[in-house]
Amino acid sequence: MTIFIESGSGFAPFMDVYGHEITGSGDSTTAVAEAQKTLHNHPDILDNGRKIIVTPDIRPYIETAASEDLLISLHIDFFRDPRGEGLRGYYRSTRHINSEYCKGLAITLLKAAYDHLDLYYHGVYNEQRFRHPALNAIIAFPGLAAVIEVGLSEKMKDKLISTAISRHIGQAVAKGILRYLNADHCKPLNG
Repeated sequence: MTIFIESGSGFAPFMDVYGHEITGSGDSTTAVAEAQKTLHNHPDILDNGRKIIVTPDIRPYIETAASEDLLISLHIDFFRDPRGEGLRGYYRSTRHINSEYCKGLAITLLKAAYDHLDLYYHGVYNEQRFRHPALNAIIAFPGLAAVIEVGLSEKMKDKLISTAISRHIGQAVAKGILRYLNADHCKPLNG
């Protein structure tokens, strides 16, 4: 199994599912690198022969990815309206194979992030509820795929450069991945 962690470019300029304006996007590269570092030497990764690939763009890997692989795409967005701040997850809809397992992946990742970060839990949505081109990769990916969006106040734009904040977000993503890998009920169907 390969675990792909994509440092997504965010959804700005756009509106979230509730109509809150996304005023900008942050670079999630540092957070993704922290997730990789946290997972790299973990026994659940090493002992099971799992491989981790970090990428700024999953598209070159889609054709060679296997049905047992995982894709987690991390996006950081900024909101002027405080009601937009918080955690959201996205997964492919029931029109596609393994959609319920993708939903389970998104929920597990988001709940781990909620436990680790002091942010509001907005919930998980399928790509039909939030139509954005950045979600096309989770539809095309042959394995299980989810997008995690961390919504922050636009006042945090300058602070996001802080290693501590990015590290905290990356650790939350890593904890979610480990929780998912250890959940017996979250085994994907093949085919």
